[in-house]
Amino acid sequence: MDIPIDIENRMEEIVDRHPDCEDMLGLLVIMAKKFSTLYIVIDGIDECDPEQRAEVLTAFTELLNLGQPVVKIFTSSRMTEDIQHACENYGLIRFTEQTIAPDISRVVRETVRSKLNSGHLKLRNSDLAELIISKLIDGAGGM
Repeated sequence: MDIPIDIENRMEEIVDRHPDCEDMLGLLVIMAKKFSTLYIVIDGIDECDPEQRAEVLTAFTELLNLGQPVVKIFTSSRMTEDIQHACENYGLIRFTEQTIAPDISRVVRETVRSKLNSGHLKLRNSDLAELIISKLIDGAGGM
């Protein structure tokens, strides 16, 4: 598949300099208009530098307000004040440590048991399995 000429032209404009968030947003908007629906998935936005996070959240708002195409953004993140503020006018599904703890526990238990059964994890003392499971679950801290 060839790159559409308008996207290629925009890329040529910004290739010789370090593109900033506005440059990348402009390119993304051009690409987005090639589709009826655009899905964006981002993990760990809370781990960005606060200034960069502000730019990304502003870009999200601009993308969500395009109208066409329909833009849907999924991000998994700890809920900081700025992220909560940016999301308050849009659909937000909040998972707390309490709501996902059973899933984390199940995944950790199944993974440790699977590793033990396959021989990828070998323990001299079988009582250590529960200690390992407990430490992994506690260390996950809801994430």
